[in-house]
Amino acid sequence: IDMLLATHLPTFVNSKCPARWAQTPATFLLCNQEELVTAFNRHEVRAAREQVQAAHLVVTQGAGGVTAISVGGDPIHRLTLTTEVVDVCGAGDAFTAGLVRVALRFSLPHLFALKPVEMVDIIDAGQKAAAWCCAQIGCGTPLVEL
Repeated sequence: IDMLLATHLPTFVNSKCPARWAQTPATFLLCNQEELVTAFNRHEVRAAREQVQAAHLVVTQGAGGVTAISVGGDPIHRLTLTTEVVDVCGAGDAFTAGLVRVALRFSLPHLFALKPVEMVDIIDAGQKAAAWCCAQIGCGTPLVEL
């Protein structure tokens, strides 16, 4: 954490191969459930948390919601507001953009000491952007509307 704070900039990694980034210090490491299982051979976010140096591990789970776990914290799970999730339009990227947009409202030192309610706000912003993306016909820019 001291090394990350020395950079003065938060780092967000959204990777199809989270194992590649597991030992890289980052503020947030984001992936989906399938990528988590493939990378760490773990279904539980808490178990994978032990293998990741990022301050926060965020795992999207489609209709299963989103789970985030911070260093030394308990998992925070937010349900998806629909049971029919079809992502053929970049909702994962929109989720990351929404999450980053709200996370950047906090100072870097504060990002390492987020309260659970703040993490919920960050996750919900990501889900709102992803939902907007899935609800559109054709391409759009969700952050313009949010």
